[in-house]
Amino acid sequence: MKRAYADTSLGQVHYMHGGKGPPLLLLHPGPRSSRFYWKLAPVLARDFTVYAPDTLGFGASDPAPDDVTLPMLAGTMAEFLTAVGVQKAHVFGLHTGNKIGACMGVRHADRIDKLMLCGMTHSLVVETQKRNAEIHKIVGYFTDRATAADDRRMLLDWANGFRELSSEWWRQDLLERKELGALRFGHMQNRVADILLCRDSMAASRRAIMALDFAEELRQLQIPALVVELVSKGEEHLGHQGPRLVEMMKMGSLVTIENADRDLLEFEPERIAEIIVRHING
Repeated sequence: MKRAYADTSLGQVHYMHGGKGPPLLLLHPGPRSSRFYWKLAPVLARDFTVYAPDTLGFGASDPAPDDVTLPMLAGTMAEFLTAVGVQKAHVFGLHTGNKIGACMGVRHADRIDKLMLCGMTHSLVVETQKRNAEIHKIVGYFTDRATAADDRRMLLDWANGFRELSSEWWRQDLLERKELGALRFGHMQNRVADILLCRDSMAASRRAIMALDFAEELRQLQIPALVVELVSKGEEHLGHQGPRLVEMMKMGSLVTIENADRDLLEFEPERIAEIIVRHING
C-alpha cells in the first residue's frame, strides 16, 4: 500500500492506496485512521483498487473545523474521490465511517456503487438518544469544548486525551494475556498513535456523531445498502439493531456476525473481506 495526499475544500486528506480492480473506499472509525485497515486493505487489494483516507482531524490529514458535521465530512470524501480521479466507488465504513458513508449515500449517491455500513451494536442503535448514551458509556469523559473558556477547555482536552491514551495503553485484556504477539502489539501501537494524532479533533468529531440522526439518514437512502452488525456479548442488552435498521431502509440487506467486535477487521481480515467481496460481486 502506498501513501499520498489529496486536496479538498476543507484541507488536505492523507490516504493509503493500492491494488487493482474496481475502486473501493474504506472509511475508518474514530478515534482511528487509515492505520485501522493495515491488515484488511492489503487483502481487499487483491480484488479492488483500495483507497483508505484519514478523515479530516485524524491520522495525517489536516484538522477538521470545530463546527464540522458528518455531512460535511461526507462532502470531503466525495471531493477526495474526484481528487484521486475516481467517479464512482464501492464504499465500506465502520462506526464513524458508517455514518459518513450513510451521509454520502444520501447526498452524493452518484459517487457510490455498493454501500456497506458496518458497526458494533452500540453504533447501530436506532434511537439517537439511546445510541448517544451508549457512546457516553464508552467515552464518558467526552468534553464539549464550546461551553468551556479557552484555558479551561485546553486543560480538559489535555486531561481527557491522557485518560484515553492511558486506557488504551494499559487495557485490561492486554494485561491479562500471557502472550502478546507481534500482531496484537502492532494493533496497540497503531491505536495509541491514532489517539495522539487526533486529540485536537476528538471533541468536535464526537459532537458531530451525536448530532446525527443515523436512522433518518438510512430512511432517506435511495440506493441499496448492506448493514453488517458485529454482535458482542458485552452488548447483548441492546438487542440486535440491524434488523430494525434494515426494516426502515428502502433497499437494505443485513449480515449479522455473532461474537464479534471491531477487532475482527484487524485480527480476522479474511473473514470480513469475504463478506465485502461477496456483497460487491453478488
